[in-house]
Amino acid sequence: MSQTARNYRVALKVQSALGDLPTATGATRLRMLASPGMNEDSPPIVSEEERPDLQPQQGRMGSRSTSGSYEAEASLGSHDIPIEAVQRGTWAPAVDKTHADVGQITIAGSVITAATGSWLDEGVRVGDVVTLSGTSEAANNNRVLRVTGVTATTVTVAESLTAIGAPSEFTLRIGRKLVSPASIVRRLFTIEQFYGDLNKSILFRDTRFTSLDVNIQASALKRFSFGTMGRYMEVREGSGPHFTDPTAPSTIPIVTVDGALRFGGEDIAIATGLTLNVNLEAETVGVVGDRVSPDVYDGDMSVSGQMTAIRKDLQQIERYLAEDELELHVIFRTPGAEPRPFLSLFAGNVKLGSPQAPLGGSGPMIETVPLTF
Repeated sequence: MSQTARNYRVALKVQSALGDLPTATGATRLRMLASPGMNEDSPPIVSEEERPDLQPQQGRMGSRSTSGSYEAEASLGSHDIPIEAVQRGTWAPAVDKTHADVGQITIAGSVITAATGSWLDEGVRVGDVVTLSGTSEAANNNRVLRVTGVTATTVTVAESLTAIGAPSEFTLRIGRKLVSPASIVRRLFTIEQFYGDLNKSILFRDTRFTSLDVNIQASALKRFSFGTMGRYMEVREGSGPHFTDPTAPSTIPIVTVDGALRFGGEDIAIATGLTLNVNLEAETVGVVGDRVSPDVYDGDMSVSGQMTAIRKDLQQIERYLAEDELELHVIFRTPGAEPRPFLSLFAGNVKLGSPQAPLGGSGPMIETVPLTF
């Protein structure tokens, strides 16, 4: 039987150590689009000997390594594992803060003021997304809010709130989040590409997720692309997959119209696209006496990107010339009742490259703004 294009499955599981083959249970199915997948490369070793018969010396295969990429439509929780691996951090669970922690609150405009204690000590940070509930003003409850400023006694959010003059009880849930840690966590995976018609699989051993591309375009589904690099691959002996019944995420894909983009302290409704590229500059190393690299060596994280938007003024050029440091916050919500689940991305200290906007054509003038982090 021939292998058909669609009857495949990609599953992954973190390894406990270099060279470890994870057990068959507890893996996660990678939710994905048509993708290059992973493959092995082994560049040939070619002799430069000059023979009298003008024939080349038979070559040998050199060091082995694997690489590839997987494309996906973003959906809530579906790609937490590879995102965490590229960030080299650990997801922190959501946590609730109440009047028992900072006293009762009052609200004026977009500022939530605590009676005692410290929001900073309680872990609230700029860029967090929080959910407010249990206040004396129903219009403020079940609101998903973006934090734009924090002091010991105040939290400022991007959204407008209904005033609360008399101190009120409350619950403020700080959403689950992943940040760049002071001490990185490097994870190795075994990734299995199972071919259903053949009932056979290839295992890509000692693999790291080494890059993440985020692509956000108007009236489209938000997309991820994950780059991988590993030490070697092997064809699994016997029939059937190694990973049995991997968990299959099933949340609906995120649509870019269900969200907001905040840049430089204001929500903007003129952006037409945003791309972000995270790269760990990983490599394998050839060694004498073995065709397989001792490890996959990830390096410094580099982050770049660009935003496209309708040009309405020359503000981005002025920001570029002034070398302003700006904040970027993107949030997307899933359909349903409030508080709606969300996926958020925040970056501080963003600087601009030189904006470009071609002249002529039809429709609005679109400028491309490079982003550096």
